[in-house]
Amino acid sequence: MGCCQSSDDSESVNEMAPSQVPDPELPGEEKVVAKVEKNLAFSQKVSKEFIKCLKSEALNNALSAPQLKRAFFELKIPDSEMNNPDSRTFVLLANFKNEKKLYDLQKLTLLGVLLGKGDLQEKAEWLFKQYDLDASGMLDKSEVTNMLNALLEVSCEILPKVSVGSSAELISKESCNEYVSSLQAGKDSLISSVINELMQEEEISLSEFKMKLSGPGNLSKVLTSTGCRSLAYKAMI
Repeated sequence: MGCCQSSDDSESVNEMAPSQVPDPELPGEEKVVAKVEKNLAFSQKVSKEFIKCLKSEALNNALSAPQLKRAFFELKIPDSEMNNPDSRTFVLLANFKNEKKLYDLQKLTLLGVLLGKGDLQEKAEWLFKQYDLDASGMLDKSEVTNMLNALLEVSCEILPKVSVGSSAELISKESCNEYVSSLQAGKDSLISSVINELMQEEEISLSEFKMKLSGPGNLSKVLTSTGCRSLAYKAMI
């Protein structure tokens, strides 16, 4: 198994300009969370290459530790990121293991969408195909709801917990739990709002999905972890 080599220097295109949608004033914990995310091993990887490398090693939608290690090698991520308990990547990966101690492929690939570099339309297309379970070429509201729940779980529950620690650069468990609770409080309202803005009918096509998620406005924010938290916090206020 294997895949193409990573292009860390590839330019991101079609990215949302920060001035398009002003963020609400988030708690101080967000600055720490965003900084930790930025320093994670795969945050500088190109989204489509990150996903491709993981999928090339996966079996039955899961990866063993050796399979994930091979994918990391292809992506030029050092072994220490996966094996050192002090690494924030190590802490993060622990949240993606199932009861068989295998890594969940679908959740891992969401990291490529939420943290990776790349074209917004490519990210939107991957999400669409991942959640178009019946391969109908359309997403219905239940499939979009499942997608949004998964994006928000990773962005608003799993990723903030990676910032917990005793050093001055991290946040306490209590502060993290309070922040996560505030984000979760806005989740249902946010999902309803996104679906209403995204879907005029009971189903949405790939072309329309890509257009809306890569255009200006709030919808494109669901393709980044910081954007998801901004929207969730705003929905809670």
